[in-house]
Amino acid sequence: MLHLVFRSPFTHAALADCLQQLTADDAVVLLEDAVTAALADGPWAAQLAACDAVVWVLDDDLVARGLGARCHPAIQRATWETLVELSTRHPTSHSWLS
Repeated sequence: MLHLVFRSPFTHAALADCLQQLTADDAVVLLEDAVTAALADGPWAAQLAACDAVVWVLDDDLVARGLGARCHPAIQRATWETLVELSTRHPTSHSWLS
């Protein structure tokens, strides 16, 4: 399954709820304010790097927030094309909005 997380983990439970549902076959994409979870010096990055699923962060959203240089090295950076590829590889997806 492809998990799309949109909300900041500092103000919403979306990412925490998502992490409880992950399997090794899943992929997670951090978008919009959820990109703050990818910060190398933040409290979420180590947890994301250690999870079984592959974790991506949308590069455009990271850069738009001035965080491009602060991304944890274990979190892969995705383009819009990457997001399309991931959508075709995973037949189901879930958008985490709350």
